Amino acid sequence: MNQLELNDYLSKSIKSMLKSAFKNSLQNPKEAAFLTKSGRIVQKSVRRRKEMERKGYHIPPFFIGTVTSRQSADASYAVKNYYTSEKMLAATDWDRIFHEAESLGISSIILSGEEPFLRNDVMEKAATHQNIIFPIIVNGTHLSPEKINIFDLHRNLVPIIHMERRPKKVNHENDIDAVISQLNQTGIFFGVIITTTTECLEPLTSKPFIERLTERGCRIILYLESEPKANDTDIFNARKIFQERLNQRRKDCDKAIIIAFPNDEEAIKETLGAGYRFFRILPDGAVELFPHSIHFEMNLKTSTLKACLQSQLFQEFQKGTLNQEHICYDALFY
Repeated sequence: MNQLELNDYLSKSIKSMLKSAFKNSLQNPKEAAFLTKSGRIVQKSVRRRKEMERKGYHIPPFFIGTVTSRQSADASYAVKNYYTSEKMLAATDWDRIFHEAESLGISSIILSGEEPFLRNDVMEKAATHQNIIFPIIVNGTHLSPEKINIFDLHRNLVPIIHMERRPKKVNHENDIDAVISQLNQTGIFFGVIITTTTECLEPLTSKPFIERLTERGCRIILYLESEPKANDTDIFNARKIFQERLNQRRKDCDKAIIIAFPNDEEAIKETLGAGYRFFRILPDGAVELFPHSIHFEMNLKTSTLKACLQSQLFQEFQKGTLNQEHICYDALFY
């Protein structure tokens, strides 16, 4: 799926979800209201980005903000980086970045990190920016009723539940199921992000699995590929099957947006060719280009977002002229 196909798919999916939401507005009026407002936000942002484009600025529709890499005491996945509170962006810094993003026409900012809600101060700032949609990647086992209430009160904050498949850890999956049920009962618009491998490809992309999620209110399904070491032929064949199954699921499903992010060298190079270029802001204010392991010399503690987007490095990045040797394969959202 190239960039134009992706844009067309997203546009059709949003229209389909709006149509479905209006049909079910009596059952879930909050979701219908959220989707209607989201449609207006996206349209307004598109107009603003086109206006900026005419002035010579290329503004991406979204970016990733990694607000922390700390984790709660009982979190089960490894911390790759650690930023002390002195180095991390303050909540006021993030607030300034959100303000500027909105003025540039950026309609969505994905908030990630080992445990984003360890930065409640940043979440509170995000909630005040009603013209930006904030998908927040969270560990479902740590999503308390208090946090669910925050999502209920602030509909521009959208929970994206990280689903890990752990065959011997039934309690984990039971906890996730309980959280999804609570979100659905509350009428909260939510999604999931699923790490896939060859071993769990078939069940995680099956029609019954997708239907089970959408019937319980899931409206965004993100797949993050994480292949174990294997020969190139095995990976190629696995990805071909994966893409075929996803294409079929997209045709079958009109209630959710389904997107996959690759995580190996050849596939990431393909995303470059298709125009998939975006960036993320790290907890200390550094800006990282995906899928290049390059950081700007600028830091958003002292520089503006617009200055970063105007820089020569970002311009080369958008044109696809950066050296391919800088490609990295780390997980995007953690």
